[in-house]
Amino acid sequence: MEIRIDASSLEQLKKDADINQSQHVSLDPETVTAGMQSLLSNPEIYKAAKMLSAF
Repeated sequence: MEIRIDASSLEQLKKDADINQSQHVSLDPETVTAGMQSLLSNPEIYKAAKMLSAF
């Protein structure tokens, strides 16, 4: 499986990363667990995570 990212997408990712780094979020276990459960409740994300964990 090959992933291609064009220049404008890469720029947007860099901007998003900069924004994320400037925000301080407390990552207590409850918040992380709730976030992961929320993500995994999405069937597409669950399928992708399961596929990636097979490697």
